[in-house]
Amino acid sequence: MIKITPQWGLIYNLAYNSDISFPIAFRTVFSISGNDTNTEGDPLVLAMNFLDNTKFKVSGRRIQRGTGNIWGHWIAVGIA
Repeated sequence: MIKITPQWGLIYNLAYNSDISFPIAFRTVFSISGNDTNTEGDPLVLAMNFLDNTKFKVSGRRIQRGTGNIWGHWIAVGIA
């Protein structure tokens, strides 16, 4: 039986275009998603780029301030 495994975490003051390692390596990754936690009214356009079964790259650009450090939450779903 195949068991779907969710993994999640926080993005706290992370430099633009940084790598995030999964807590547990996946055999297969189906999806990675994230959302902004800024409450100051300057939304973040967030991108998650799959690198391999152990990590992904996160980048983002604020509408008014452009690039900078990133705060948010992420979730990934796959088979571990």
